[in-house]
Amino acid sequence: MSTPSVHTAVVTTCIREAVVVGRLFTLYEAAAFMKSLGAVRAMNLDDGGSTAMAVAGTLVDTPSDVTGERPVGDTVQVVPAAH
Repeated sequence: MSTPSVHTAVVTTCIREAVVVGRLFTLYEAAAFMKSLGAVRAMNLDDGGSTAMAVAGTLVDTPSDVTGERPVGDTVQVVPAAH
């Protein structure tokens, strides 16, 4: 895919960091960026109109649909480990 679109990805690094990235990339650029972060594992997530990113309960991106957010029941969550 050579057309830039907003890709959201979850990356884990060799020092056990979890990084969530949401930026305008081509798929190749997203992979190169994740690798530059030291990614050990990375997952590109859907970039369609049913996706949104929230941090601490606040929407931090703009849904691509002109009608706003779509009601979707699936989530991927990054939460701190219980101690």
